[in-house]
Amino acid sequence: TRIVKRVQEKPLLNDINTYPDEGVLKKVLGKKCVFWTGFLDFIGAKDTGFGNEWRYYKDGGAWLNKTTFKGKTLCWVSVWDGFFKVACYFRPKDIKRVAGSSIDKKLKDKYTEVLKSGKKFIPLTVDIKTTRALKTAMELVLFKKNE
Repeated sequence: TRIVKRVQEKPLLNDINTYPDEGVLKKVLGKKCVFWTGFLDFIGAKDTGFGNEWRYYKDGGAWLNKTTFKGKTLCWVSVWDGFFKVACYFRPKDIKRVAGSSIDKKLKDKYTEVLKSGKKFIPLTVDIKTTRALKTAMELVLFKKNE
């Protein structure tokens, strides 16, 4: 019998002394850096009013990017090997809004699935590896903004 150990995925950007500037992100994301540029263009557009910042979080041992609107956190971005993740958090009481929204059906289904676990906050996460995923993440962030 062969025993296979599952390696737990961890986000990259773990060195507190290495700020995730453009050069670092290009190296880590490779060809997928084009999606990071697209996300930055989206959150940096003048009409959105979004703010964003990188911070190192000791509890998770990694740099995360936080996008805000008028002091409210809209999403968290973590960087992985060759892609990044955008996560927005919702409460159980948001079920009707999420269910009635135009966001991706897979995200709605995931929300309903995690809702059953009784968690206080439910993350809806998009792995950004394609143009479609980037568009889905942008729609999710705008949905969170209008909450």
